[in-house]
Amino acid sequence: MRSRRRGPRPVRRPEGFVASVDDGADFLVYRFAQVGGFDTTPASAGIYLGDHAHFAPTASAPIPDTLLGQSIAWYDEVEPGRHQRATLVPLARASLHIFFEAGDEATFETLFAAMRTLR
Repeated sequence: MRSRRRGPRPVRRPEGFVASVDDGADFLVYRFAQVGGFDTTPASAGIYLGDHAHFAPTASAPIPDTLLGQSIAWYDEVEPGRHQRATLVPLARASLHIFFEAGDEATFETLFAAMRTLR
């Protein structure tokens, strides 16, 4: 996966997920989608690298963390059967909007661990 943009290396793709890349004129989006049957709640993740991130933190309490050597805050949104988490990481020339969701806690934790492998 080559891109015209330089930025952090993508995360490790979790087992059971497929990856795709949208390489636009001024952005790059890595997406992961869970491969599963019709009876499973789909899980997905994305990493947007660009100048126009659409990030609106939820009213949940921030979850402090460190990513790419920076202090960041994750924000959760939890509904029955769906758990989302997102953060925004400012970079020198762009921003990273990292987001993921899953319907079960094990898959959610797998995605969270994968997103934290970003280097």
